[in-house]
Amino acid sequence: MVKVYGLSLSPKQQSWLAANGKELRGSIASGCTRGMSCVSVVEQQSQLPVAQSYYDGRKHSERPAIINLLTDNHLLSCKITLDALHLPPDLVTAIAQQQGCYLIGLKSNQHRLLCSCIVRTMLRPAEFVRLDSPQFKHGRPQRRQYRY
Repeated sequence: MVKVYGLSLSPKQQSWLAANGKELRGSIASGCTRGMSCVSVVEQQSQLPVAQSYYDGRKHSERPAIINLLTDNHLLSCKITLDALHLPPDLVTAIAQQQGCYLIGLKSNQHRLLCSCIVRTMLRPAEFVRLDSPQFKHGRPQRRQYRY
């Protein structure tokens, strides 16, 4: 966006964090479908970790682990990008209450929210649109579309 619109932003304005979880390779015990997972918050420009935690995927979920990691490290007031798993109201409400900013993916299986966003874009067209070429990932073809 900075290059597209020629904006001049300070380093602080450009600073975004990315929060995500990954299952640790080799941690899934025989007969189980989940294992130990790591959740991390990474500063996007430097790609250095800001905070990190672990949880047992057999007993817990990534969503509360991310909320706890952001809360415990006082990061809810920052600018954060997250994947579609973290779109439910509990996290976005917590970020908004701390006057943070978030950018969260939206998937087509989130029907009501997707319809609401489509209606909004019909009333006010997107200023920026990017359509990636199809890729074969996770055993199925995927095509990502970005609108702002």
